[in-house]
Amino acid sequence: APGEKTEFHRIDCDEYWCFAAGAPLSIWTIDEGGSVSVSRFGIDEGCEPVIYFRKGLIFASQNLSDEGTFLSCITVPRFSPEGFELFTEEEITSAYPEAKQFYT
Repeated sequence: APGEKTEFHRIDCDEYWCFAAGAPLSIWTIDEGGSVSVSRFGIDEGCEPVIYFRKGLIFASQNLSDEGTFLSCITVPRFSPEGFELFTEEEITSAYPEAKQFYT
């Protein structure tokens, strides 16, 4: 939805996002070494239409527009709720100070 964010999370399987329509998203990732990076997901210039999140990667997304986004998500192997880990803002910002910008 417009302006919506997903919280930082991690899953125990690989995940692929395929852009279908609407506004681009900012994708925030935190790698195993603690480096925070931001990329764009969509079909606009400078965006990637397909994004791969490897197993165990911490990531979140943010819609910065007034338009919704439609995407499909594929997990390999099958997603299991037991393998989903959600992080609070406090957990993320204390461990990865660079990620504070996500919450502003």
